[in-house]
Amino acid sequence: MKQYLIIGGDGKEYGPVSESDVRHWIQQGRADGNTRIKEANAEDWSRLRDLKEFEQNLAPPAEPTSPPNINTPPLPNGPAPQIPQPTAFSPPPTADDLMSELKGRTPSFSIGDCFSIGWRVTMDNFGLALLSFIVFMLISLASALVPFGQIIVSGPLLGALYCIYIKRLRNEPAELNNLFDGFNTAFMPLFLVYLLITLIMLAALIPGGIGVGVALFAGILESAQSGGQPPVIMVILIILSGLLMLLMTTVLYSMLVFAFPLALDRRMDAVEALKATWRVTKKCWFNCSLLTLCAVLINIVGVLALCLGWLISMPLSFAMSAVAYEQLFGRGVRQ
Repeated sequence: MKQYLIIGGDGKEYGPVSESDVRHWIQQGRADGNTRIKEANAEDWSRLRDLKEFEQNLAPPAEPTSPPNINTPPLPNGPAPQIPQPTAFSPPPTADDLMSELKGRTPSFSIGDCFSIGWRVTMDNFGLALLSFIVFMLISLASALVPFGQIIVSGPLLGALYCIYIKRLRNEPAELNNLFDGFNTAFMPLFLVYLLITLIMLAALIPGGIGVGVALFAGILESAQSGGQPPVIMVILIILSGLLMLLMTTVLYSMLVFAFPLALDRRMDAVEALKATWRVTKKCWFNCSLLTLCAVLINIVGVLALCLGWLISMPLSFAMSAVAYEQLFGRGVRQ
């Protein structure tokens, strides 16, 4: 019979224990899908939901009715020890922790799978997908009327919207109220992720901005020397600078966007979520950029379809990113 080691919410290692003990802890809400676990003779740690033998036992974690007892040692063939709930009591995982879990996994995903699985999960949950997106847009538009409103709400909303699709991909229950999970459980990390990504995007515009400045200066010189002829060099340099800004911001955002679900799904701090995202996506930056380009093209088609198609294309684009997230950072997605 397999024996397992498990990390409690106090960061201590418990075990070895049997499968029945682990199932007992799941039923009591003392362990959930994010609990770190491994077989007794294995080297690498995994998350509980990554182990197929416990898939049927996982459920949304129950709220503990009393403070957990973290001092009860595990007893072989005895009563299950009191394991603190990881999401409530354990320190947030670091980028190094996540990379250790992902050791041996190829950082890649299929664009075709993202579309096909994303389409399926969107259609299977169309009511939830549509309502979530509409509420997301209404809150975003309302926040634009308040100074700095969008900066405050965008991170928590984006993280929660991605995680709704991630929950459904894992066959976990999700509802419209989950759109507010980012405010309830991970507001500051998600706010900081959005703020830091915004600053990174602005920094990425600097080379292109310099190029535009050089183009304007070159245009002035060219016009003075040509007696008022159209400044061809200026136009070329401005076009190239614009393309450079578009390319850099698209690639960077497509690589860093997974920090939003990481901050909520794994309860990671903002900097650690961005570090982990960068360390994984820098090995598949082209696929990430191609996924963003496909999402843009899908949404253009949605807008052209009398704008009504946008109500399908936008939820689909979020679902596609959620599939890529699961392939890169989660337990993968089965067709």
